[in-house]
Amino acid sequence: MALYGQSGIPESWILDLNQRRLEIYREPGESGYRQILRPADEEIISPFLIPDMSLSVRALFLP
Repeated sequence: MALYGQSGIPESWILDLNQRRLEIYREPGESGYRQILRPADEEIISPFLIPDMSLSVRALFLP
C-alpha cells in the first residue's frame, strides 16, 4: 500500500473477504497514506473521486 501512496494514487481500498473488513487508504504522501479508514458494516461510504456515489459497506460482502 505504501507504494500506491508514494505514487500519488489518491485512494486505495482493500476488501478483506475472510475478515469481512474494508480498509480505505487516503491522503497519499512520501511515506504512503496518511489516512486509513475502517468503516463499520452499517456505514455508507463514497469513493474519493466519485463523491456522489454511495455504497453500503455491508453490501460489499453480499454473495
